[in-house]
Parts: sequence; C-alpha cells; structure tokens
Amino acid sequence: MEIKKLMVIMLIVLGLVIKAGPVVYGIEIFPFDSKRPMADQNDNKLYDDLELELKLEKDQYPVIVHLTEPANPRLLSYLKSKIGDFTPTYIYRYFNGFATQLTKEQILRLREYSVIEKIQWDAPVEIYMDTAAPGFGVLKARQYYLVDGDRDGDPGIYTSQDVVIAFIDTGIDVKHVDLPENKVIGWLDLIQNRSTPYDDHGHGTHVAGIAAGLGIGNQDYIGVAPGAALVVVKALDAEGKSRMSIVDAGIEWLLDQKDQLKIDILSISFGSKGTADGSDSTCQLINLLVEKGINVVVAAGNQGAGLQTIGSPGAAEKAITVSGMADQGEGGEFLAYFASRGPTLDGRAKPDLCGPGWRIMAPQARTTDQYIVFSGTSMAAPFTAGIIALLLDLQPSLTPDEIKNILLKTAEDWGPEGWDPDYGMGKIQVENALDQLKDKSNMVFDNPYHFRAEEDLPSEGFYDQWIVELGSTDHILAVTMVTYLDEDKDNLNLYLYDPNGNLVAKGERGGRHEWISIYPTMAGPYTLEVVSYKGSGKYYLDFYGDILLFYLGADNQY
Repeated sequence: MEIKKLMVIMLIVLGLVIKAGPVVYGIEIFPFDSKRPMADQNDNKLYDDLELELKLEKDQYPVIVHLTEPANPRLLSYLKSKIGDFTPTYIYRYFNGFATQLTKEQILRLREYSVIEKIQWDAPVEIYMDTAAPGFGVLKARQYYLVDGDRDGDPGIYTSQDVVIAFIDTGIDVKHVDLPENKVIGWLDLIQNRSTPYDDHGHGTHVAGIAAGLGIGNQDYIGVAPGAALVVVKALDAEGKSRMSIVDAGIEWLLDQKDQLKIDILSISFGSKGTADGSDSTCQLINLLVEKGINVVVAAGNQGAGLQTIGSPGAAEKAITVSGMADQGEGGEFLAYFASRGPTLDGRAKPDLCGPGWRIMAPQARTTDQYIVFSGTSMAAPFTAGIIALLLDLQPSLTPDEIKNILLKTAEDWGPEGWDPDYGMGKIQVENALDQLKDKSNMVFDNPYHFRAEEDLPSEGFYDQWIVELGSTDHILAVTMVTYLDEDKDNLNLYLYDPNGNLVAKGERGGRHEWISIYPTMAGPYTLEVVSYKGSGKYYLDFYGDILLFYLGADNQY
C-alpha cells in the first residue's frame, strides 16, 4: 500500500494523468484503408466488396441475395424468368434470402427488382489463427465457486442439463482423451456429411479444448469449463476455409436445435477479411441467436493494428467480440500485435473485450494426448465462451444481455479510459464477474502488476523518458503502446534500457502499435524511451511487471 501511495504522489507532483474510468469516444480516428468493406455504403443494392469482385470478370460469382419476402418457389421461378436460370445453393429460413452463383449480367439485372433488398458477396471465411487460466482469474474462480460447467452433477456424463457450448469450426477429434465422444451431444457435418465427429484440420479441436477440455493428458492444460457439454458444427474444410452461406446454414441448424439441445453459448473463431458494418447475413443470424437466448462469442480477427479492421461476424452488434492479448505466463501481459481493431465500419464500439490469444496450449488433433501451441484471437473466443459457461453454472437464469454487461463492467481497463478500439473495455476477468454475481460489494479490480499512463510528444525529434523501478525479477516486464495518429504522418518507437544503460528491447515495427517484453535479469531503475521519428501526438502506455513506481522525465530532443 505504501508503494502505491508513493507512486500516486510522484505522479501528482509531475502533473501526469493516469487513466481509470468510463468512456472514450473523443479519439480522432484515422481509419484502416480497407480494400474490402462488407457493406453497401452507396445504397445501390450491391455490397462494396461484391462490386470489387465484379471487376475481376469471372464466369460466375457466389452471392447471398437479401429479399423483402421469403424465398419461396414462386418467387424464385419469377426471378429466374427475369434474369435467366440459376440454382440456389442454400435457401434461408430465418431471414429472407438465398445463396447462389450468378453471372455479372444476372447480378446487375437482379438488383433492379423491388423484391431485392441487397446482394452480398458470399465471402470466404477462414480461421483466425496465427497457459492463460491463472492470469484471467479462472483457477481461483473454479476453486472458490466450485463451477466448471457440469450443471447436472454427474462429471462423467454430458447432457443438455450441463452448460452447453456450441462451436462452428473445422470439427472435433473425439479420440483425444480431453474431448471424449460422449462429451459431444450434437454434431453436424456441412463439408462431407459424415455422421460421426472428426477434425481434418485441428483448429476446431484446439478451440474446443480451450473452452472445455478435460486436461486428462496434462492437467496444466485443462479447459476453462471442463464440465460443459459440446455441440459441434463442421462448416470449415481441411484447410480451415469456407464461405459465409455454409456458416449461415450451420447457424440456422443451431437455431433449429437450440431448444432440444439447450444450447447456451456459441463460440466462433473465424471470419472474413476487410471491414464490416454488421448488415451481412451472418451478423444478422448471430443477432437472432442472441435474441433467442444464446450467448455468442466471436473472435475479433487477426488483421493487425490498423483501425476498423474487424470483419464479419465480429461486427455483429449483439455478439461479444473478443480481441487477443498475452497472459503473464507467456511474455507478460500485452496486446497482441495481430489483433483486429475497431470501431466497426459504421462506427460502433467493437471489440468488446480482450481475452488470452498468445501462445495458447490446447489439445492437438490426430493425437490421443498431445497438445499444441497456437496464437490468434481464435483462442480468445473459446476462452471467453468457457468463462460464460462458469457464470451460467453459478447462475443459470442469466440472459445474454446480463452476461455481456457483467463481463464489460468487471473487465480490467487497459489503454485509454473506458472503451477504446484496441482493448474494448479491457481484459476479461472471470473472478470479478463471479464476485459480482455473488456479492456486488466484493468486486476487486486491482492488478498489482498493471499500470497505465498517457503522454504526448510535441514534434519530430522529441522523446520522453520513463523511469520504471522494478522491485524484483520475479515477473516479466512488458510495455504496450498504442496511438491514434495518422500512420502516414506519424511514427513513435519504444526503447528499453536496463539499470546499467544497456539497450535490452526495442519496438520499432512501425504503425500505431508497439510493444516490448523482457525477462529482467536485475531489479532497479529501467529507462523506457518513447521516440518520435515522424510527427507528433498522444500515446498510451500499459506497463506490466513487478513495478514499485514509475515516473516521467521532461520532453527531450535529439
């Protein structure tokens, strides 16, 4: 406590503002120059990414046609009589539309009819993949509240009475000891139409293990909610790829099965490239799932640090969209460089939260008891789904809106104050969320190893020096910096020096996100330099480590 008082006093004396509170929408955003906006921004009934596709002059284009009325046989026959024959590859049942292949001429003629609301490119989707339980409060939460997703009281039997987590992915390998076949209470194969579960890629097995693996092969890698039952839809092929209409067919099947299988949660760890406004078919169906009582968690994507890089279905308004960061066991806590950033194309607040997405160990498909490390926001989504399973185990009556609000309210704030396009509302903390359910006065937000600050550099050639006093070498020292500057005009870099003045780490990758992470070899005062090589403006720092105090020196100039 005395250390924290000393740090606060020094910061007040120096006039430095440390962030700790509500909402941030006053940031000037220089958006990502997306080449594939999934939206009809000019209201001509054609999605912008489809118009780009039409310039490539192909024989046919996969499309999803949105209608003002159901796609019944009479309407389809009428449209064929007007534009020429086509074969629907999927007819939607939960919204008005169908998927098909059309020529460019057919597409341009089709949009002229009043029954056509819009025509969407049936875009490709792919998986978002490029030791987290302690750092996000899972172990303490399971031990203290005795929750693991096993709601029926029989840990060896999996039924719809347990918390049920659904996945749309590459499948699941039930030969792995952590994911036995009796754990899968529902299965649909949209790729090869096989009747029994399998995974010819590995991604689906990995994400299912993160959420609900038993840890039999190695207890260190037990899933977040090992007592949960699973429903799996294979909608991605052996290369981890698919199209939106196939995914949509899987979502509609889940809508059909939700009452019989009592599905509580859906985890999605893939998506489209580019940026989206949430009006596409997949986002609409996800919103419907949430309205029907299913919690939907979606990976934000791996398109990097440019603003407005969240595609579909991460842009779905009612989903919980999760970005990725490292945990204390994997290089300290810092924001993953590959994570997509908000806001959405239409300016809504996404992502919602950050979960662990850096070097996550989980079951390896086509083995019986081995594990493999993957990174990506793909890993953060099932981790969050597992956390929701723990909440529902403790309080089954919670609605999706209530769960989302609890997770946002109890997140540990990182980056600028409140919501921001990089971290959302911050790092998810299940222990805080469960505490709120039991006793609102018991909420604890304190992370003794995490500190935030903001400053600015006046112009090119200036640099700030931060003195970071480490009390021990027991923890990794990590620093994340984000800016909201114009990347074409501004570039800030990081340099870290140990107490002897040796350069031990640097962040000079370019762009608006830099980070460094080291295993310190000595305690004492480290110096962090934030250098402007081009331009000027404000930057935000998140420090992680055994930090006794830190303070800012004056602006310096080279």
